[in-house]
Amino acid sequence: MEQSVFPKYTKAWLPYAAPAAAPSTPEEAAQAELDNGLAHYGFARPVSLKTESLGEGYRIEATTEEIVIYGQGAGLLYGAFYLLRKIALGQEIVS
Repeated sequence: MEQSVFPKYTKAWLPYAAPAAAPSTPEEAAQAELDNGLAHYGFARPVSLKTESLGEGYRIEATTEEIVIYGQGAGLLYGAFYLLRKIALGQEIVS
């Protein structure tokens, strides 16, 4: 089995198993974490990732219909972790 480039980060605090398929890019890791985490928490609002040049940063736009995480590379992964942490803590998700 191929090793993830993010093994220690994907298991650092998340209460569910790491993705079955090892992601090879931060973007793939972000999508895999969202797929796994949103299902774990039963979060129904659609979440999407959009590429935007923000370096290692990210921004989140949240409406009652959907949540969009903007960034690229590690920024998308950071944004995904931020969103999952907010959901895990039961905190409000705002833009």
